[in-house]
Amino acid sequence: MRRKRLHDGSGPRDRRGLDGLSDTGGQPGAAVAVFALAVGQTLAWAGLFYVFPVLLLPWEDSFGWPRPNLTAAISLALLASAAGARVAGRLIDKGLGAPMMAGAAALGGLGMIALGSVQTLCQFYAGWIWIGLMMAGCLYEPCFAILTRARGMAARRPIVVITLVAGFASTVSFPVTHLLTQAVGWEQALRLIGAGVIVLAAPLLWFGVRGIEAGGIEAPGQAAPSRPELSGGAARRRVFWLIALCFACVAILHGAVLQHLLPYLAEQDHAEGFGIFVASLIGPMQVAGRLVLTVTARRISLHAMTMLVFVLMIGSALTLLVFGWAEAGALVFVLAFGSAYGIVSILRPLVARAMLGGVNFGATSGALSAVYLVGAAAAPWLGALVWAVAGYGVMLAGCAALALAGALFYVMATRRAGKPGAATG
Repeated sequence: MRRKRLHDGSGPRDRRGLDGLSDTGGQPGAAVAVFALAVGQTLAWAGLFYVFPVLLLPWEDSFGWPRPNLTAAISLALLASAAGARVAGRLIDKGLGAPMMAGAAALGGLGMIALGSVQTLCQFYAGWIWIGLMMAGCLYEPCFAILTRARGMAARRPIVVITLVAGFASTVSFPVTHLLTQAVGWEQALRLIGAGVIVLAAPLLWFGVRGIEAGGIEAPGQAAPSRPELSGGAARRRVFWLIALCFACVAILHGAVLQHLLPYLAEQDHAEGFGIFVASLIGPMQVAGRLVLTVTARRISLHAMTMLVFVLMIGSALTLLVFGWAEAGALVFVLAFGSAYGIVSILRPLVARAMLGGVNFGATSGALSAVYLVGAAAAPWLGALVWAVAGYGVMLAGCAALALAGALFYVMATRRAGKPGAATG
């Protein structure tokens, strides 16, 4: 039986593949709102998420807790974020996106301030669970859901703009958190960072969402009317789970490598300053990857770009494993790793839309995000567990194997649903 070619329905023929990322349009007011969201997202990511890998070693020295126990905290935070994703989606559907985003950022900042006073492991876990719940309401997933709800397929361009700017979150967080910790200690550093999220990120997110929603909300079903849907619930469920597992593998790889990068580089006898420098390059490399995606949107298919991402992921893990002892090897790693993951944040919703269609896409996207966040949540703890038993070499080899598994899941999904965006235009 002939398989129908799938497309995202954004035009009569959807020849674009990745084309459409370079679409222009929008209003001046919307541009200001998107910029506010971009800066707000940068500060929220920098202040709520990226502080953990920077402070892992200082916490280890300060508390004396085993590394698997420490990294379990960020795993709990991401699990809490996955649990809160559905509630955040319901609030968005009720038109409460602006107060939710701003309130979650502010409450997350308060959690970071409180974290500066913890003394026990239970308090440490409780603080990160609270911060994780607030992440569910103020980071990429709710932000992109609000944009998609308000703008439909036209949300692609602002999503790219936001990810380009917010890609520098780690570049801001790693050196700033490190310098603050050196100057005033990690406790006071967390209090200052939390205050920054409250004073700067929360108002920007509120202003940005209000500006986006001021243009009105696209009527349900208005976007992608010509998209042929997968026939049969069973077929849709199979493709859904293949996509979910595909990107869950990426989430585990990314989380394990990111959270353990500084300890690994320290084990390789690299200076602390060099480790911070390498980690701070992840953000610019993410931006570089997204720029390449935007520039090549009319010339490369979604399928080809997705496969390239998995090749880069496998190569980056193996490079760090084999050549991580050398400064050049660490720099090549961050080039491949950062650029690949920068593209993933854009590809995830596009692949899901192309393979699963636009019907109930908000619910579908939320379910996929939950699976992704569970993988991300397990990553730091699993990485620490493997390190404790067998060392970082085995962990990195396992990460390369996970990327390969993710690629296989993706190929299986394309065989069942048809290659997404197969035409380049």
